Amino acid sequence: MALGAFVTLMHLFWSVLVASGIGQAWVDFMLAMHMVSVPIVIGPFNALMAAELLLVTFICGYVMGWLFALVWNFFAQRKCKCMWC
Repeated sequence: MALGAFVTLMHLFWSVLVASGIGQAWVDFMLAMHMVSVPIVIGPFNALMAAELLLVTFICGYVMGWLFALVWNFFAQRKCKCMWC
């Protein structure tokens, strides 16, 4: 849940930037900081697409967090047989 919420908040921030007209300036700034020059044009804000973006990022973040927890718990439950544990 936490990872899903985190990635959703990041994309909500991005949607607010696009809706406010700052998205293009932000992308230009970020690319310039990385010394990259790629012609990227930010399109107009679309509320339905923004809602879909938030839903998809939450689902993907939730699944990735679940998989991370699954792997973490698998290794945390293993009993180490080395002399340092």
